[in-house]
Amino acid sequence: MLFRKKKKDVIEAPQPVDLSHLERQMMFDVAGVTFDNEDGTDRQDIIKGIRNELVSDCERSDLYGGYTAKEIKEDDVEITETDGLDFGVDFRMYEFKGAPAVYVLYDDQIIGNVPKEDVPRFLQLLAESSSCTATAYLTGGKMKRLNWESDKVETIELTYGCEVFVKFS
Repeated sequence: MLFRKKKKDVIEAPQPVDLSHLERQMMFDVAGVTFDNEDGTDRQDIIKGIRNELVSDCERSDLYGGYTAKEIKEDDVEITETDGLDFGVDFRMYEFKGAPAVYVLYDDQIIGNVPKEDVPRFLQLLAESSSCTATAYLTGGKMKRLNWESDKVETIELTYGCEVFVKFS
């Protein structure tokens, strides 16, 4: 398509950007990470085990996003120990109170659920796809931040959680 600015000037219209791939992915915070599983296992303990694996598999300089205490203080950032470290998860469908639900699994252990408000879209995208790839990131746990009163970097402990990015293909 051509646009005319003046009689003599011909300008080509910008090409449309294909964003269809964005419609085939989703991101969510895993729900139910503080509950126990039916077999009595504590989901927080499972997630702490994932944290231990991630930490043992990386260099010390990779922890806290590579930030030093000096940089945390100078840049005034809050950063978790496992920031930027990821791991794979799987899914298993089940029924809860007569409605479809989806477990989020790590190494065949339930760490939580796809949030119930995201389940319909998740199942629709899954049905329309031949596969999906999921990458998870830990949230919470040990976090370093600047304590404004003492002007020192402190480490605090937060409840663990997970954020999941799913790509359907």
